Amino acid sequence: MIGKKIYKSSFKPEEYAKTAAWCNENGAIIQERETYFEVVPIPQLSLQELKNDKLVQVANWTEKKITGGFVYNGVTYDSDVDTQITMQGIALNVNTPLFAEKYPQGCPVRGYDNNSTEKSIHFLDADGVLGFCAALSMHIGFCKQMGWILQNRVEKATTKEELDQIVWAE
Repeated sequence: MIGKKIYKSSFKPEEYAKTAAWCNENGAIIQERETYFEVVPIPQLSLQELKNDKLVQVANWTEKKITGGFVYNGVTYDSDVDTQITMQGIALNVNTPLFAEKYPQGCPVRGYDNNSTEKSIHFLDADGVLGFCAALSMHIGFCKQMGWILQNRVEKATTKEELDQIVWAE
């Protein structure tokens, strides 16, 4: 059926529907031309196009992993950009009188305790804030390194099958 033409001047919806069903089952598409529709194979992407698509996927995985949370002292905390900025800013002030004044019980940070589906508030003292930021930075660094490893595997791939095997290990 590849190459079949359905002329617009004698268009029959039922013929088009049957042709479309065949295309769906056989890896083809109906491409519109000026005076007719033509059944053509689905264009195959080049290896470089597949690599580009996979690199976008790796970048998305990396971003999702970075901002998807991290564990510090048995608690899963958010790691979105707002949390990163806020906690790094607070860390700059842990050794100032302002920190002690504003956070006499410690800096409140919400996170999920082990096996909990609800956030609870944890109060981090100066060392806790610094430890939180260090763990957050290590988490981000690890995610970036994993992304770089996957990017390198994408660049070295020589087949579509090799690209298909590149996934972010949990």
